[in-house]
Amino acid sequence: MLPVIPHARHAASAPEIFAKNARIRVVAGKYGGVIIPPPLSDFLLLDVRIRSGLEAELDLPGQLASMVYLLEGVAIFGKSDSSVKSTAYIGEGHSLHLPAMGRVGCTLHVKTHPWEDARFLLLAEGSEEWKL
Repeated sequence: MLPVIPHARHAASAPEIFAKNARIRVVAGKYGGVIIPPPLSDFLLLDVRIRSGLEAELDLPGQLASMVYLLEGVAIFGKSDSSVKSTAYIGEGHSLHLPAMGRVGCTLHVKTHPWEDARFLLLAEGSEEWKL
């Protein structure tokens, strides 16, 4: 039997950070000064909500590979650092993989649809399995 990880049970009461145009719940890991002990090292799980018609930016650690899973709405995601710029338009139930960038951090840019809020999970992890 697998151990129960309490983060999922208490996600609704996870600490919130209000960044520019985004409401971010830190479910596991360290983000924006909030630390929730993760079940593994180099692990981050965020529950992010952005209101319709707004843009937000999330700083990501460069050494972690990330995945975004859109739970509600549609959004345009872009990742930029000193050398790479790319965008992807995804809708509910779709995901986006963001490879690790090395030691340099990067910023995830998110723009929501003009008449629909967006909610997504961001999972970032540093294990070797993600570094293909």
